[in-house]
Amino acid sequence: MQFIKRESFLLPVSLLFAGGPALCWQQDVAYDIKAALETETHTLEGRELLTYRNNSPDTLAHLWIHLYPNAYRDRETDYAKETETMYSYSFSFASRDERGHIEILSVFSDGHPLVYTIEGTNMRIELARPLEPGGEVILEIESHLKFPKIFSRLGYEGDHYEVTQWYPKPAVYDEHGWHPDGYYALGEFYGEFGTYDVWITLPERMVV
Repeated sequence: MQFIKRESFLLPVSLLFAGGPALCWQQDVAYDIKAALETETHTLEGRELLTYRNNSPDTLAHLWIHLYPNAYRDRETDYAKETETMYSYSFSFASRDERGHIEILSVFSDGHPLVYTIEGTNMRIELARPLEPGGEVILEIESHLKFPKIFSRLGYEGDHYEVTQWYPKPAVYDEHGWHPDGYYALGEFYGEFGTYDVWITLPERMVV
């Protein structure tokens, strides 16, 4: 087995627009993820330390987290319904083993479990205490990802894996509020920029 580490670094910015001072804010997120790929079962075990800093002027009582792999759970997801309207039925007629999902095993903060509810491709986490402007919370999220066969952006075919939108990631919170948008067959994703420190354990024969 080998460890592969990949890092990228992006910072939020503040801007001033003509017509008067207007401070734009963006939430600050940082990921420390350790994941292990099991090729026999086509699964990925993940442990994520998510640091979320509230740069908004609002106090937050909860966080919305995207669980995009749940788009491949069954025929009732937005992704599945949309593909059928496009006359694409490969996913609709896929077997249960060919579909995928992400299971949240636990969510902790400061050593204490947090209450959460999952709605399709999103998870709402109730914070132990309100997150005030300028405040920070660190979440520890344990997850189990089952890869689907390749139907779209995420999946496997033999020893080939396409791994996108695979980890629990915060929805955007901006001046319009939360954006817990779903996962669709068409369109792109609205996400927060952040810092990433990711370690992946996988068979030595594999190339990233």
